[in-house]
Amino acid sequence: MKKITIKTIYMIESGKVNPSLQTLEKIMAVLGLELTPIRNNLH
Repeated sequence: MKKITIKTIYMIESGKVNPSLQTLEKIMAVLGLELTPIRNNLH
């Protein structure tokens, strides 16, 4: 598994790039968070 570089985190934080799902999952894992689907109830 590739590590996330400081440069990548800077680019995400500054809004220059959007993280891939894999990158987002890695960041969240370090923070002890889980990515769960959001259910949108449009009626």
